[in-house]
Amino acid sequence: MPFLKAHRSLNTLIKEGYVHKSDHHNTYVLCKFSHSKNDLTTLTVCTKCKDIEEVVIDKNKLGLLLNVLDLKKFNTDKLQQVEIPAICKSFE
Repeated sequence: MPFLKAHRSLNTLIKEGYVHKSDHHNTYVLCKFSHSKNDLTTLTVCTKCKDIEEVVIDKNKLGLLLNVLDLKKFNTDKLQQVEIPAICKSFE
């Protein structure tokens, strides 16, 4: 039963925005920012060292990207997080 309680607690932290889950590496990251309703959490994930950096972007600034998506197929209003696989500058 302790596992179930920990899992529920982690899900609550994610729901409240204190923790973000990286699906790319199946890891969790503590949130560094106070988010507004219009913020989109963006996790940049190094594919070599597995380091994860959180960046917050206002959804209004992503207008061009969101317009490229077929809005009839994708509901971008509910978009909460984006992950961008990249490589750290130290590996260049």
